[in-house]
Amino acid sequence: MGGRPHQTRTSCLSSESGIPFFMVVGADRRLLVTKHHKLKSIRKMYSPLKSCMDATAPAFDARRNFGEYMVQHLRRHAGSKLINGTSHKAITYSIVAEQVGAVRAALCRLGLNAGDKILLLSANRMQLLPMLLGAACANVACVSESPGFSADVVADAMQTLSLACVCCEPDRIDEALEIKQRLPSIKYIIAMDEPKNKIDGAVDCVITWNELLQKGRAQNGTTSPPVEYREDTICYMTSTSGTTGRPKLVVHCHESLVALIQSNSHPMHMGLGPQDVSLSTTSLGHVYALYDGVCKAIAQGASAAFMETAESSAIFEAIYKHRVTALTTTPYTVRCLLDDDRRHSYDLQSLQYVTTATTCIGEDVVQAVIREFNLKTFIQLYGQSEIPLISAGLYNAPTNGKSIGCLAFGVEAMVRDTETRQPVGPWQREELVLRSPSLMRGYWGRLHEPITDEDGWYRTGDQCYYDNDGWLYLVARLSDFYCCRGSKFWPSEVEAVLFKCPGVHDCAVVGIPHPEAGEVAHALVVPEPRARALSAEHITQFVEANAPKGCHLEGGVTFVDKIPRNNLGKLVRRQLVQWILANREL
Repeated sequence: MGGRPHQTRTSCLSSESGIPFFMVVGADRRLLVTKHHKLKSIRKMYSPLKSCMDATAPAFDARRNFGEYMVQHLRRHAGSKLINGTSHKAITYSIVAEQVGAVRAALCRLGLNAGDKILLLSANRMQLLPMLLGAACANVACVSESPGFSADVVADAMQTLSLACVCCEPDRIDEALEIKQRLPSIKYIIAMDEPKNKIDGAVDCVITWNELLQKGRAQNGTTSPPVEYREDTICYMTSTSGTTGRPKLVVHCHESLVALIQSNSHPMHMGLGPQDVSLSTTSLGHVYALYDGVCKAIAQGASAAFMETAESSAIFEAIYKHRVTALTTTPYTVRCLLDDDRRHSYDLQSLQYVTTATTCIGEDVVQAVIREFNLKTFIQLYGQSEIPLISAGLYNAPTNGKSIGCLAFGVEAMVRDTETRQPVGPWQREELVLRSPSLMRGYWGRLHEPITDEDGWYRTGDQCYYDNDGWLYLVARLSDFYCCRGSKFWPSEVEAVLFKCPGVHDCAVVGIPHPEAGEVAHALVVPEPRARALSAEHITQFVEANAPKGCHLEGGVTFVDKIPRNNLGKLVRRQLVQWILANREL
């Protein structure tokens, strides 16, 4: 690819991507930012933060279709397997690659075009990966959402997307049809397996998984055209939330996802190969398990396994049966594994590496899991939906149990004073800011708005510090999610359900500490003036009927006259948590 500016290394870790779509520090000390911004001179902003990666490592080649990029790895490692660690069903990467091609062809035959969007309402299952990659090869974007929300909640959240198709669980076709009624742009419902019961009505718009594959395999004497790379085309979208309590959809284009896999598959992050099996225990609907777990394993040639549920005995069985060498999970699940004496009944000697993310883990727990499972290395990984890999510990290196790792390959960062916007030295606690080719394109509905400052820095909203060796430490995640039983949940998702409840005028949800689950949801509710008889039991039951378990109000309900907000109209959830806990102690 000609026309790239000559690249030099700054004292920060440079992205070294050489990709005009992203940021490159050139020899003339100027910054080439996204094509939506002008070329600007930058102030000298140096940071002692270093990467563990070799400065001579090859630059990113991210100007590619993400689906095709992953299919090339699937074919290169055709004998490795995609494994359902719960059912123990497995298929080779060769079969996965063939299914990806069939899905791509089927979507084209159904009339979906580049730029269309499909909604994935799928639990962890074998069909999810070929569906995602097949859509990517067709330049059709996938919007990932939890399958536990009611049709009304999903339809409200997706009304601006002009969805062309919904992929759903085979036992939730009726709910998908309800969504289709609310969103007339939807043409098809794809059941991600064969439904057990007969489909009543609307048969023409419902396609089962096997029917989809058959449609794609019916070549009729023709061959599919080569996969097309389209610059700045949306590939993947997933929900997150800000301090306003309003949900946002993070938008990733093909380039940022390719850069992510090229970063997280660097051998210093995980030096796996065809002899290895990597097991992910969290939802494939989120970036951690899908990209930092499954896709990373595929890129390195390791077999990739996933769990339908993160139940301890099932994880032990999967590790034993499939000789798992690397476990990608959460601190909550690690604690559950340590507390479960059934582990002594399994031969778990194959397990060498454990990675956790989503929240910090205690150093005592780190040392315990290393000791109990005789691990080579335990690492913490840190990222966000907006930039899935920021830092990670090092495989085959001494464990630093307190740290969230060293900067990931391709990430440029500094800890910066929020007022002066100047970098601070080691041990000083300030906000972490980043530049990386794996940074999102933006938020849906706000893609015209800049996501970085004038110097190209993305603000994480997280307070961090680093030591003299460049290891990074997280002080507080300023983002609002709570972590229930090892999974992230955003208060805005629960609030969206609560606003559907008759009698609720206003509400705010926070995660409060829980001895078993880590954190659980607690709701502050302002009843409508004529609904003073509204009960906590009614609200709790309403949420249970319309949202997945992690959103249930296990922390209780508090009725208030007004939800406190700051002068910008934003919820300050940390203060709400303190108020709730203080009132409980009275």
